[in-house]
Amino acid sequence: MSATQRLSENQFVTKRHVDRQDEDLVYSQLTKDYPKEALGWIHNVDWSGPRKVPLNQIEWNDERTWKATKDKAHVKHFVDMINSGQSQNIKPVVLIGRPGKPTLMITDGHHRALAYREAGKSAVPAWVGQAHHVVGEWDYLHDAQFKESKKGTANW
Repeated sequence: MSATQRLSENQFVTKRHVDRQDEDLVYSQLTKDYPKEALGWIHNVDWSGPRKVPLNQIEWNDERTWKATKDKAHVKHFVDMINSGQSQNIKPVVLIGRPGKPTLMITDGHHRALAYREAGKSAVPAWVGQAHHVVGEWDYLHDAQFKESKKGTANW
């Protein structure tokens, strides 16, 4: 499947690992907020997107533990952008599908995902990676996040 071919928003996607364009774009997006040493796992995941992912396909069960849940001002910043028609300036959320798990885990973009939900949207623009293991380095990505990030906007 080429990077220009996209599947419907209700499908989990696996692409041929030889197509590196999506992988490179995900890597490039994340290097704005994370050190390169924390991103090696990206090359071992099959990527597609960005595409609209229905919110009900995202794992929300641990949202009370997210720092983003308590950061209302940052979430509101994105809600305001969405409501004012500036969502094209918001980076896609990064999601991971894991074997045997029915929902996609947010790896990066908790504030943005919360904002799309708060804004009443049914889906969020996202990169979707299909991992080959249930647990991986993506589980610890936020431990390596730079203190001063670009707040998830595309104007980095």
